Amino acid sequence: MDYETLITHKLLPGHKLISTIKAGLVQEFVKTPRILALIEGFEASPNTTLTAAPALSSGTSTPLSKWSASSRTVASEVERAVLVLRSCTQVPFSPDHLTVETVLPVDARFTYNIDSEPSNEVLILNLSSARHKLLFEMTFSQRTSTFVSEVLKAAEGVSKRKAPTPEFTWLKPYLANTSSGSSSAIPSNKPSQQASETSSICSGAGGGGTTANTNTDKIFTIESSGTNFLVNLDDGTNSTSSSSNSPRLPGKHNNNSVSSNSSSAAGAAATKGLGSFDVTTDGMDSHILVPDDMSMLRISSEYGDRSKFYEASCTPIAARESHVRHQMALKEASYTHNTTLTVFIGTWNVNGVLPSIGLADWLAVDQDPPDIYALGFQELDLDTGTIIFNATPKESEWRTAVAAGVHPAARYKQVACVRLVGMLLLVLVQEKHASHVNNIQSSTVATGIMNLLGNKGGVAARMDVYNTSVCFVNCHLAAHVEEYERRNEDYDGISEKTVFLGNAARQTPARYIRDHTHIYFFGDMNYRIPPHNVDVRHLASNNEYKTLLSLDQLNIQKGIGRVFKGYNEGEITFRPTFKYDLNTDNWDSSEKARQPAWCDRVLWAGEGIQQVIYRSHMQLKIS
Repeated sequence: MDYETLITHKLLPGHKLISTIKAGLVQEFVKTPRILALIEGFEASPNTTLTAAPALSSGTSTPLSKWSASSRTVASEVERAVLVLRSCTQVPFSPDHLTVETVLPVDARFTYNIDSEPSNEVLILNLSSARHKLLFEMTFSQRTSTFVSEVLKAAEGVSKRKAPTPEFTWLKPYLANTSSGSSSAIPSNKPSQQASETSSICSGAGGGGTTANTNTDKIFTIESSGTNFLVNLDDGTNSTSSSSNSPRLPGKHNNNSVSSNSSSAAGAAATKGLGSFDVTTDGMDSHILVPDDMSMLRISSEYGDRSKFYEASCTPIAARESHVRHQMALKEASYTHNTTLTVFIGTWNVNGVLPSIGLADWLAVDQDPPDIYALGFQELDLDTGTIIFNATPKESEWRTAVAAGVHPAARYKQVACVRLVGMLLLVLVQEKHASHVNNIQSSTVATGIMNLLGNKGGVAARMDVYNTSVCFVNCHLAAHVEEYERRNEDYDGISEKTVFLGNAARQTPARYIRDHTHIYFFGDMNYRIPPHNVDVRHLASNNEYKTLLSLDQLNIQKGIGRVFKGYNEGEITFRPTFKYDLNTDNWDSSEKARQPAWCDRVLWAGEGIQQVIYRSHMQLKIS
């Protein structure tokens, strides 16, 4: 029985095997066999119950093969995950021989990176989740192409998902199975998950699970971060043979890249005779206990008259450049230091006016100058010709006003300027940092009439600031209180279509907004406060913001996971920024009588960002 059939019988009812490939898990530079499986599942309704089902073979079934649905499930949008499985026999012929070792949900934190050798014989795939970072090495074949393509397709689908943020509760049975399995399972990088465990091996189908190895004299400790692993994929024994003519695989998604590198001549230490490996990342160690003699493991089985022996194939591998980069990335904290920079994010809908006042009251009100300015303007020019021809003389005037209004205690250099019709994004950095800002690119997306005109949409710039990738996005979303779903669609369009082209010469891939370490998304988002039997103006005038913010469309849409999944926004303690009579603090008195709202917003995503202040500048009244 082929292992695809075995894995299929280990899945819960309703879950589907998309693709699978044989693998070798490598800790440091030593590989052992594994199997990777991309599976598909869904969130079930709370009243769904699970009951025991017959085992596939005559042996006792594993916990994962015991469940079946006894009531109709209500499925939501399909979700995917990658399972890492191990076999207790060289050629598994029963589902009991396979144990789920770890699970990688394909969610917003799932990322990939593709690398390859010039010979086209080996493809290296780096997969990361919230808890794990793994490197996979595989020979080129049609099966490899299918598996990697399906994984990439699943990863790209996450960004297009419009349903609420998935919780992956359907994976809990698989996760529960890993906790009772071998200590050789890939550990979590969370401190609470660190443990020192004895190694275990599978029994035959008659054993019905795992059996601890009691020969503790044969055990030594490998100390490792819970995420420091390399994995080698070997497809040589699959039904689809390896082919040197297999096509290259495409790749793009979260922090993703595709490149080709020559092999490193460095070798790896042999497995036998080693007392321990000491690998530390982020100050956390976890321990895996494995047999000292890793060449052979004794496997008891009821399928033969005598004990079987399974060669674990724990062999050292050559240290390719990709392997070294992966290990260096895991240990980055040990040889790098952090530099704290302040970033001033500003957004202003200028309503087509010229800068008739100085901008120091906006840009230079703090005691210390920021290291970076990222300024977004909307409705820079409302002339019809600007919408059609995308040209305006007002851009240069606003750029001049910004240059004159920045903090006088520092000297700045403009590193990015991108405009689409009335949307303008300017990025300036202090001159002392300018030499450390590289790989600057820009992109624009129109979401106006028929998604063609640029009166609405987004303009973005990305760059590497020191070694941190940063993306700034200035947007202007659809107007009118009832058009919140159109605003959601505008956000989707900007997120999906903003692309920064790669560089073939430098072997760098195309990047999307989501592919950056720090993301700042800001602008006139136009989300409103619809009337809900409350006097919006009265509440706004009396600073009763908590009630109004509970009705705010952006907060509601973000809360249900429809937009800005994974983004943060600071606490709003200032008056609504929309809509006032010109040059006054009076609410809109025109015939439209538009209600107050926080249309202008700043959100961010990424670790290590700490908001200092979130404010409006009511003294700027020209628009």
